[in-house]
Amino acid sequence: MTQHTSSTLNSEHATHVIGGVDVSSRQFIADPFPTYQKLLHEAPIYQDPSTGDFYISRPEDIQVILKDNKTYSSDRASSFASMLSPEQHQAVKPLIESMSRWLLFQDPPKHMPLRKIVNASLNHKLISKMESDIRRLTRMLVEEMKASGETDLIQGIAYPLPALVIAHLLEVPERDIHLIRKWSNSVAAFMGGKAGPQGALSAQTSIVDMTQYLRPFLETVKHHSSPAESENLWENLRQYQLEHPDFTDDDIIANCILLLFAGHETTTHLIANLWYRLHQFPEQLNLLIQQPELIPNAVEEGLRFDGSVHRFGRMTTQDTEIAGVLIPKGTKVFLMIGAAHRSASLYENPDDFDVRRQGIRHMGFGFGPHLCSGAALGRLEAAIAIEALLNAFPNSQLSGQPEYQDNLGIRAMKSLQFTHG
Repeated sequence: MTQHTSSTLNSEHATHVIGGVDVSSRQFIADPFPTYQKLLHEAPIYQDPSTGDFYISRPEDIQVILKDNKTYSSDRASSFASMLSPEQHQAVKPLIESMSRWLLFQDPPKHMPLRKIVNASLNHKLISKMESDIRRLTRMLVEEMKASGETDLIQGIAYPLPALVIAHLLEVPERDIHLIRKWSNSVAAFMGGKAGPQGALSAQTSIVDMTQYLRPFLETVKHHSSPAESENLWENLRQYQLEHPDFTDDDIIANCILLLFAGHETTTHLIANLWYRLHQFPEQLNLLIQQPELIPNAVEEGLRFDGSVHRFGRMTTQDTEIAGVLIPKGTKVFLMIGAAHRSASLYENPDDFDVRRQGIRHMGFGFGPHLCSGAALGRLEAAIAIEALLNAFPNSQLSGQPEYQDNLGIRAMKSLQFTHG
């Protein structure tokens, strides 16, 4: 059994039963921050009495867990179907099998070589080359919003920009990004933990459709690729397959599905959440208009304050202890980074949104072995989008309160309406 200790927490109150905590309610999804404070101050290691799942909110504990992939495994694809009956679980077996191949759900040693291949296709040199194209796409989308009068930020730019960029990386035609959105929405709903049996079937249909859609791309690469080092993701994955015969065509396609899905989903909601928060704090919005050089730091503050991902999941591989609390083998552990980012142990005035904040250390793109391969690309897309929106709509205002998707995995608004000003 592994042990992790904390100098400021003892087991007597670590899993103290606290009232008013529901980490899956619609009220929580709309505004999780009061619950985060309750967890941080009263039960930083909290066990849900109805499910037995653990929720970890202290940043120190979360970082320990994210570094320990032997005890806390990412291999948890099947856990997404835990709410299904055995018959329903069998019915969506292709969905679970595809997800289990994703880099996101791999542990070392299999994880690292595959991660290296993906990183090679998303390196800083390539992203620098893409900057002019990203700016061109952004200008085009903003001009279309102006011309059409589009007032939904997500529909106008937050979704199409990262979707077009990832489509370019995977050589998917721009005309098909509406398909990516349809497929991704059902997969995201399933992974969000509240979709139920019908949502699982819908996600499986999307995975099957995406697999059929992408297979011809792989066949083209297999017949035309060269062994030379490349920045083309398909060619790099194909070369990896030639060197590792156990890495099948299904593995390649599954990980391209992951990239299509994750490559835009998180960036979409990073852009939208940041735009929303800037309008909630107009002095910060005006500061960015006056000092656009602060925009990259504003992206980091957005990731900390209200990023698109607020939790990571792990599964214990053995009985373990953290801060004196026993966590049995086979237990789901949710790492509440949204709470950790509001911890006074990391930041002064953590509930203030401050685009000038210095020393921002967040886990919005992961931490340790699972640091997001597309982090640099996501940061660049968000910064370019916010810069273009500030230039185009300096007098914009929000129109009403947004409604959030019923999703526990992604902090995602259904739409974000604003006036052009």
